[in-house]
Amino acid sequence: FFFKAEYKDDIINIIRDYWDCFCLKGDCRTILDYESAIDTCASKPLCCCWPTYGPHEKPIITEQISSLLANDWIEECGGAWGS
Repeated sequence: FFFKAEYKDDIINIIRDYWDCFCLKGDCRTILDYESAIDTCASKPLCCCWPTYGPHEKPIITEQISSLLANDWIEECGGAWGS
């Protein structure tokens, strides 16, 4: 991997700021002071169709979901809001 010397400091700063993006198995960076809400008023949430994918993608998706669950980036949801 070669890059111009003039970009060296910028690239190092990007890697330092976003180091967790370069981890092979991922890492958990805590986000503070973040809140999200979806107000649907009196309407029920929508439910999307199950995605269709081939047998070769299933192990990859399962591994990614397991990694996200292990890092507490997502959690299981069985309610109407689950997607």
